[in-house]
Amino acid sequence: MWRFLRVFKPAHSKVDDFREGRTRQSDNDFLADCGLTPGTEAAEIALAVRRAVAGGGLIDPLFIRSDDSYPGTLEVLPLWDSMDWLAFVLEVERELGQSFPYGSAELVSKSGPVTLRDLVARVRELLEKPQNT
Repeated sequence: MWRFLRVFKPAHSKVDDFREGRTRQSDNDFLADCGLTPGTEAAEIALAVRRAVAGGGLIDPLFIRSDDSYPGTLEVLPLWDSMDWLAFVLEVERELGQSFPYGSAELVSKSGPVTLRDLVARVRELLEKPQNT
């Protein structure tokens, strides 16, 4: 029975596995990798998405990079190992201080791996999309 329980890693072990071999990346370097200029609205959205990814994964946002993907590198982290997109969307909305105008389904409608850079672009598109009233 105890062997079965050891199959599941505790959250701190998952975070340690993810961080292994990585160094922290500054927000400015992260933004440059996303093709964004610091101090812009687009940059603020990108950093909010980065913090949301990190918050769900219980990791310092400086370890999250623009080319991290799901599936790919992110599923090592807590939450991302059994991805709950609704929890992620709620975390992004909390970080941004606003709700998405068209709900969460459009955020993750892409098939195949999605990078953090892709998520940032998708959040920006959703926030810029005019709302039907």
